[in-house]
This record gives sequence, C-alpha cells and structure tokens, in this order.
Amino acid sequence: MSTLIRPLFDGPLDVVGDVHGEFDALQALCRRLGYDPNGHHPDGRRLVFVGDLCDRGPRSLSVVRRVRQLVQAGRAQCVVGNHELALISGQPKHGNAWFFNRKLEGDREYGAVEILENDEERIRLREFLDTLPIALERPDLRVVHAAWHAESIAACRTMTLPVSVVYANYTVACELSEPGRSMRLAYDALQARRGQDLKNPDARFTSGEARSLGLYDVHYQMSNPLRVLTSGVETLAGTPFFANGKHRFTKREPWWPAYHDPVPVVFGHFWRRWDPGSYSLFNQGEELLFVEPLHDSVMPGHVNAFCIDFSVGIRFKERERSGTPPYHARLAALRWPERDVVFDDIDPVRCTH
Repeated sequence: MSTLIRPLFDGPLDVVGDVHGEFDALQALCRRLGYDPNGHHPDGRRLVFVGDLCDRGPRSLSVVRRVRQLVQAGRAQCVVGNHELALISGQPKHGNAWFFNRKLEGDREYGAVEILENDEERIRLREFLDTLPIALERPDLRVVHAAWHAESIAACRTMTLPVSVVYANYTVACELSEPGRSMRLAYDALQARRGQDLKNPDARFTSGEARSLGLYDVHYQMSNPLRVLTSGVETLAGTPFFANGKHRFTKREPWWPAYHDPVPVVFGHFWRRWDPGSYSLFNQGEELLFVEPLHDSVMPGHVNAFCIDFSVGIRFKERERSGTPPYHARLAALRWPERDVVFDDIDPVRCTH
C-alpha cells in the first residue's frame, strides 16, 4: 500500500501553484502550457498540483472535479493542501461553505457561483481527497504544499492509512499528551470567556491571553506532521494579528532559508506578490514572507526551494476593485526540468499605489 509520501511522475512536469477555485485561470494556464482539453500534452508532459485547489475563488467545485478527472486518468498528481485537509477532516471554515453547503459568515465576499448540494458527490469528492499524498518526490525534485520539514516527512513515510485517519490519530494524541492537556485546559477556559471575540477584528487580548492561546496553537500545529507539511512551521506571534476572519496568535516561519538539501523542493501556500504595493491593496491580513519583486520568470539555478503561489486566491478582491483583467494576482506553473515559470495570462499588472 502507498504511504503518504509517494513517487513523483518521471519525465517533464508542469507543477501548478494554489488554484483556489479560479477555474478560468486553471483552464487558461493549461492552454498556455500546451495541454488539450483532456489533459494530454504533445510532448508527454504531465501536471502536478501543490494543493489548495479550492476555496476563495468562484468555482472550487469545478476545479476539484477537473483535477480528480486528471488524476484518475493518470495525467496529473496532486498533494494535499491545508484547504483540502479541512474538507477531509470535516472542518467548516472561512471560505469553504461551497463544500459544506452552508452560508458561513463572511463567505459571500468570495462571489462563489457553485455550491455542492449533492450529499453523494460530497462523499465521493472527500474520498478522492482522502487518497491523495501529502508529498511527492523523485531524485531531482520534491513537491509539498507548505513545508518540507524533515521530521514530519519522516513520520509520514511510514503512514499507509487514509489522510483522515492519520489526521484524527494525531489530533487525539495531541489532546492526550502532556503538556497538551494542561495547555488545552487554559485554552478552553479562554475560549469560553473570549471565544466570541476571536472573530471580532476590533477585540483586544492581553499578553497573557495571547500567550495561552498561542502556546496551544503552536503545540496543536507542530505535534501533527500533516498540519506542518500542509500549513507550515509556526511559532508564537510577538503581537496578535487578524487574518482571514479571525485573530491569530502564532506566525508562520519561513523555513526555506535553512533548506540546504541538494534536491529542489517546490511548494505553494505563502502568497507571493509581484510588487510590495499590492500588499496593502489586496492582503487578507496574512504575513508577507516574500517581499521581493519578481523581475524574471526563470527560476535561478542556485535556488533549491521555490514557492509558486502567486496569490491567485486574492483575485476575488481584484474583481471587486476593477471588475476586469488584467489582474495583479496570477496562477503559476513551474516547468521542470526547464525551471521556467508560466502564468495563466499576460504578464501581471504592477500596482502603483
């Protein structure tokens, strides 16, 4: 039986960044890469998706259906992202009401035009996502959604159960461990008292409250290898911040400066921007970990960790602002072994504000 770390396709690849429900962008990108409507490429190339297929964009259902079709036909591979992990583990959250057929507060902002109303198909889609690997690898390339974290990768190499079972087992172990139990008691007490404020952007928390909430969040994150690989390495935030609909007490740590393995790794998740000016216009409150403008579409030869999430997940904000393309946000693919970056449309417009 396959483990959660599986072999990557041989041959030339096109590794696609976070799609986030932008079906039209996915279709356009595949055309620019040279794929026909059935996912065939004249040069025998194949697609690999880094996860976060869904949420935020208007057509998450179409994206997941399309990727499932390609994967089942052997023309694509896909790893689990943190947004798929939420669906697999049954966690309704900001942005995924399309899957659970619920009108979650705030989800109307995304302009979703598709809602999954069929319970039978919901089960089938979840079963498909539950069979996906957490990471893919071959001698010259690695693919993961958020972080190639050696300890978490090692733990997943021996896992043969479905993602949902592994995730549930680690969640239980986290709750029962020490210091997990004592952290959880303090966390639950604060949740009972301040829970209504967690989604209020104007709420304020004392340093003690922030530390208690953050300590448990870090423990919950870092004790579960599936969470680390799909949403990254986290530490206590010096100052709480509000992002994606709730207060955050931990921060994402950039792991790639310390990645010195000779095998390149491709990942998504971290919201690259084309220029710093776009951040103030389109941010969701997330930290800006990539601050460099991208002056060249070619991946430098000395780079061995490369993020290909170029923030197509905020395109809904651009539609609100301007209504029409060209958009700043882009869906990207890294061509391997060429190391060229291809985008879904013309070169992105640069923000001048």
